[in-house]
Amino acid sequence: GELKDSDKPNCLDLEHRKVVMIRYFTGDASQSSDSKDYAGGHGTHVAGSAAGASLGSESDFNGAAPGAKIAFDDIAKDSDLTAIPDSLYPWYFYPSHWAGGRIHSDSWGMETPWYDQTTAEIDRFTHENPDYLVFVTGNDGPDTTAGSPATAKNILAVGASYNSLAAYKEYGMYTPLFSVDVLSEPGGTVLASYDLVEADLGQASSEDFDFELPVHLVEGDGQGCGALSANLTGKIALISRGTCFFVEKVQNAQDAGAWAVIVSNNAAGGPIVMAGESTTINIPSVMISLSDGEALQDFAALGRTVVRMPVEGSKEENEKLWSFTNLAEYSSRGPTAIDQRFKPDIVCPGDSIESARSDGQTATQNCGTMQMSGTSMATPHCAGSAALVRQYFREGWHGAGYKNVSNGVSPSAALVKAVMINSARPVRYQEFGEWTDPTGPEPRTEYGFGLLDLSNVLRFNDSSFALSTFDYEEISQDQQTAYCFQVASSATPFRATLVWTDPPGDPSADVFLIHDLDLTVVDAGGVFYYGNGRVASTETYTDKPYRDVTNNVEKVTIMSPGAGLVTVRVSGANIQAVQDYSLVVTGDFALVGK
Repeated sequence: GELKDSDKPNCLDLEHRKVVMIRYFTGDASQSSDSKDYAGGHGTHVAGSAAGASLGSESDFNGAAPGAKIAFDDIAKDSDLTAIPDSLYPWYFYPSHWAGGRIHSDSWGMETPWYDQTTAEIDRFTHENPDYLVFVTGNDGPDTTAGSPATAKNILAVGASYNSLAAYKEYGMYTPLFSVDVLSEPGGTVLASYDLVEADLGQASSEDFDFELPVHLVEGDGQGCGALSANLTGKIALISRGTCFFVEKVQNAQDAGAWAVIVSNNAAGGPIVMAGESTTINIPSVMISLSDGEALQDFAALGRTVVRMPVEGSKEENEKLWSFTNLAEYSSRGPTAIDQRFKPDIVCPGDSIESARSDGQTATQNCGTMQMSGTSMATPHCAGSAALVRQYFREGWHGAGYKNVSNGVSPSAALVKAVMINSARPVRYQEFGEWTDPTGPEPRTEYGFGLLDLSNVLRFNDSSFALSTFDYEEISQDQQTAYCFQVASSATPFRATLVWTDPPGDPSADVFLIHDLDLTVVDAGGVFYYGNGRVASTETYTDKPYRDVTNNVEKVTIMSPGAGLVTVRVSGANIQAVQDYSLVVTGDFALVGK
């Protein structure tokens, strides 16, 4: 069938504040969706992250694009995704495109890591509708690769990073982990260092623990549950965990004059967060593990009792662990099976996301919020950001960095995708239990091109970089187009990103890319760069660059490009027909020729 404009009054209300269309799927009783969300539901939460706009006091939890509207597809009954159509082409996407939607956010997926019929159908629809961009999630990390439909070529597959330090502190989830140094004497040699966890009681924090003091092991059984007779002025009290409340221990030490308290755990394992209520405690307190506490007692017995807290830099290192620049452990990684394409493409925050909460009722119009975690939560953040990118072009900001609607254009999905990938920055990730700071060019199999950061690419009139975009450019077999940029300074990275919406592949094939384009860059010093920076080791163990022949996204980043002429070339390496492409370039330059 076909939807006509005359059908819109019955299906669509563009005047509605937020949800302009809702569609649910019918079938047998086990496969039908039910046209409403359940209490605490997944669909309401992700919709809120993409485009939520609170009418109450929860505006801090608005979505990425609060002015956008939603055409919603209900593919679940309660929490079971039983109503996903067997075939996605064309009716899964067509109604929302007909309604005016150009971004489709899909927080669902499967574990099959190859290019299958579902992914081919997505690539077919997006190829036939080149202004339509689909976002798909992948939630099976760290050992499982991205699964269908995140293995499609023309989508943006989304990975998840953790949340911000500020969010974790606001939600009461942040547990600072510092270190304590045992010194031979004040300002002396470091004999040992131990991890500690800040207590959640009293009026002081371990951030106030910035001094070198002797440690005093409290008398008796060491638990500090009664009044202490020793004068602890100018000392750190070392107390064992035991039968009384943490508040009592710390208060007793404070009453004896202690400036700080270290509590040693009495059970195996790491330290825990000590919690309690007190309005009178004003000294900091921390916990260390049982084994570290025993070692610290041994040092005290030897007279090596000067302790420094925190170790300089430990606070900063701890806070790096609570950062949106870290890849979440559950985020699916690449590459795809068989053809080894990079997936995910991009990363957005997805951990402990506070967003809209359904109460399971359709008439209450509640404005509650709740936290959820997963790549399901990251995907709508990226999708909502894509809506802002579309707005940027439709309102003409790309021309001179200010709004000029007369200069507005309707960008292709390839251009929106290229903008987002061009913006991305590296992400820290865990490998064999250790955090790794990435080196070398993106993309990487762990996270694709990196964390979305639109401030790197959307130019405004006060921006310190230039932006050049080229959309719906055409290229044929063996054709080459060169773009020439005069770079003024090496202080600003030079980035070029090429994206094309490829025809659907054959799931039974070994290679799923149909049209192969190449991005190459030659800098002012004559250095040659292939898109995506792929290299192979030769017999002499030297790196040899080679063309990317599997991905329909290619990016070159030159961190210090050097002043002078930089040439960007797009080449038709293997094209069966004319292919459109989009190119995004940022840096400190002037476009001098094409």
